Amino acid sequence: MATTEAPAEQTTKTSPYKIEKGVALPTIHRTYTSKYPLAEMEVNDSFLVPDKTTKSVQPSITTYKKKNPKARFALRSEGEGCRVFRLPDVPDSK
Repeated sequence: MATTEAPAEQTTKTSPYKIEKGVALPTIHRTYTSKYPLAEMEVNDSFLVPDKTTKSVQPSITTYKKKNPKARFALRSEGEGCRVFRLPDVPDSK
C-alpha cells in the first residue's frame, strides 16, 4: 500500500515563494473543438460562413489539419462571407 507524503517545503531568502519538492506534474487534457463543422464534412460538402473572410476562417482549418494531415479544404469568397469546401484527401504516397 502506497502512502502519500506531503511535499517538502523550503523557504528562500530572496523570494516570497515557497519551493516545494516532490509535487507531481498534472497531465494536460486538451480537446479541440472547432466552431466550424470540419470533422463532420464529407468530400464535396461545403458550408457558408457569413460575414467572415477567408483570412479569419483559415486558422481553424490549419488547426484541424494538424491532427488530420490528409484532410484537404478550399476556401472561396462568396458575397459578404466565404465558403469552405471539403476536397478529397491527400493520396497515400507510394
